[in-house]
Amino acid sequence: MLHKITEFKKMIQQLSEEEAKSFLQLALIRLQMVEKTNYSEVEFTNDLKKMVNDLQRYKSQDFEKTEHEKVIHIVFSASTSGSLNNMLKDVNKWKEERVISLSEFFCYGPIQNLADESGREQRRKWLWNHINCDEEFLFEYEENFKRKQTEIQSIREHVPIVIWIADNSNEQMGLRFVLTLLDQNRNNVTVMNTSKLYEKLFNNNRVNYQPLHTGELPPEKLNSLYSNIKELKPLTAIEKQPLMDEWEELSNNQGLLHIWKNGEIEAVDVNYYDEYIINKARKLHNNQKEVGFMKSARLIGEVIGYLNQRLGDQFIEYRLRQLIIDGIFHIEGVPKAMMYYSVKLKELKEAESM
Repeated sequence: MLHKITEFKKMIQQLSEEEAKSFLQLALIRLQMVEKTNYSEVEFTNDLKKMVNDLQRYKSQDFEKTEHEKVIHIVFSASTSGSLNNMLKDVNKWKEERVISLSEFFCYGPIQNLADESGREQRRKWLWNHINCDEEFLFEYEENFKRKQTEIQSIREHVPIVIWIADNSNEQMGLRFVLTLLDQNRNNVTVMNTSKLYEKLFNNNRVNYQPLHTGELPPEKLNSLYSNIKELKPLTAIEKQPLMDEWEELSNNQGLLHIWKNGEIEAVDVNYYDEYIINKARKLHNNQKEVGFMKSARLIGEVIGYLNQRLGDQFIEYRLRQLIIDGIFHIEGVPKAMMYYSVKLKELKEAESM
């Protein structure tokens, strides 16, 4: 019994703040169920024991895995994470190389003080008010973001880190943010720029293609890029500093939209692509046999398909809803998600009546 208590104390000391909070929240929810429902104290005790056992098992597996880690890969989208994890399984490296996904669109919304709770809450509120996101995602946003931040900062110092990016504002901003998180760590950090390496390895006189973001790489190309990691050199302190300084500069301005232009991150007005959206709508209307409403998803897909930026459909949908509010588009349906409503340019009706 004494041995179990000692082991439990050790496990508690190893818990992150977020893991401890999560455990306590689950326990409190069950305690409230005892008071307000038919959930009995015996059931509560049994469930609490199971929660402790599950947590001990999880931390044991977690410790064993991190002890044998040889490389940590950091990516900035769920699609990249999925592709990279599948590739690591194919080459039998999944037990010794781990992928951390910070799936965040840094390119839009406020980014001030993201390393602090106040900054994350400010960003969460902006997303809540402007972007059609899953409510559960936004409800847990601050907690999940902080957990990822802690996970990155807790990487063992002897483990090399590979940060996967492409030439777009989202991944480039993610790189700069992560470097600031790792400022006090002594890990070797290598940057895998998939846009540049892809061009070097695969482009020729007949083929000239550059991936817009890492997540769109096919498995065989991703494998080829991965095989070249050993040829890349870790960033020096001199190379890291300008990138961290740039994040500081970006996060100190009030810009809500950042694009990738001429090899640099540029802050622009949040309505920067509004006219582009309107022009794409005109084009689609011109192709209609009878001019009328079009599914908003059709218009958003047209914009995303030809826009040489990695902004995501949620941002474009936010701007479309704003254009509806501004009186540029008519709407049919309810804009709770892009599949539920259709739009039509108001200028068409005005032109028809003249």
